[in-house]
Amino acid sequence: MWWFAESKPTFTETLKDLTVTEENSVTLECELSKPDQKVKWLKDGKELKPDRKKGITTKTDGRRHSLTIPRPVSDDSAEYTVKCGEEETKAKLTVEGISSSSMCFACSRFAGLVLCFCLTSVILESTPTFTEPLKDLAVPEEDSVTLECELSKPDQKVKWLKDGKEIKPDRKKGITTKTDGRRHSLTIPKASLDDAAEYTVKCGDQETKAKVDVQGKRQRIREDSRFWNIWCGRQPCLFQFEPFVKSIFPIS
Repeated sequence: MWWFAESKPTFTETLKDLTVTEENSVTLECELSKPDQKVKWLKDGKELKPDRKKGITTKTDGRRHSLTIPRPVSDDSAEYTVKCGEEETKAKLTVEGISSSSMCFACSRFAGLVLCFCLTSVILESTPTFTEPLKDLAVPEEDSVTLECELSKPDQKVKWLKDGKEIKPDRKKGITTKTDGRRHSLTIPKASLDDAAEYTVKCGDQETKAKVDVQGKRQRIREDSRFWNIWCGRQPCLFQFEPFVKSIFPIS
């Protein structure tokens, strides 16, 4: 009797270093080679537990694992680790404070008080960028195909385009789009030759592109199908295969 040891799960997608502004939601994500595995999250080497007060949550969705901090502060800056058995992945999270500056002008004295009009400037949040672009794919006709990309910030609105024209979900063909945190995907369950095109994802001024090549199926001729009837103009002909075409001649 043969016994096969089950392979251990490994990280197919590691955590990535992130820099965010205070009070803006951040999600750390990774992916394992096997679904529904138990993992342990650590912050600077100490085990991290879900925190209802701060709203910190962890999530397992098949092979993907994530940790979300809805309103990070400077204390959340740390090195985060995900462990699964002997395997682990690490990344640094940097939380930057929002700085502001004020400029006052048009001061005047009124009833013994000095009154001034002031303007306050605040550093605006940086625009999201693509941390993982779309990739070119080649699939056989009628196979499912999924295009995926990832942004630096979660839950952003994106627009999908096919050869420059916006794509809408299609119930008839089953085409769907999905947003899961920082990841965005488009799925075509049964790809046809018409689906071969250049696909684009846009988020504000940022975009990523990839080409999908749909390869047609080859038609096979049964070995026992040696004669087919076809028409040559108005006259029926005999189409002979052995297994390739040898001759076409009219039927008397």
